[in-house]
Amino acid sequence: MEVVQLRLDGKKLKHEDIEGINSERQVSYYVNAAWCLGLLNKNKTVSSPGRVLCKKASMVAKYQYLAERMESSDFGWAWMKWAKVDSLAELDPSSAEAFIRECVNGLNRDTIPRRSNSLSTWLSTLQEHARVYSDI
Repeated sequence: MEVVQLRLDGKKLKHEDIEGINSERQVSYYVNAAWCLGLLNKNKTVSSPGRVLCKKASMVAKYQYLAERMESSDFGWAWMKWAKVDSLAELDPSSAEAFIRECVNGLNRDTIPRRSNSLSTWLSTLQEHARVYSDI
């Protein structure tokens, strides 16, 4: 969220300006995550969904919106399909590593636990904010 807001404010993305980030490499990971969620364009400009996120008035609303973005993202959809579930709420955060090992090509063995930890953390944070759709 902070990366998207900084870009919306016209600021450069420097690790010194982002709480909890210690290197430019980490900035790249956050930028890529924002891109995967459709919040930033490849050229690091803020997309329309990113602008919508920044306009949300509360953190709860922002998390609800991010839950929607995660569920409808390519990786969210792939994870749900792999897990044979129909919603973000049904995913098991502990399945992240198995999903990545089976479905993501080209990652270094040492990278897999870090990426799966990120996905698991995102899911655990956002699941409680996921919308439950009516079957009617």
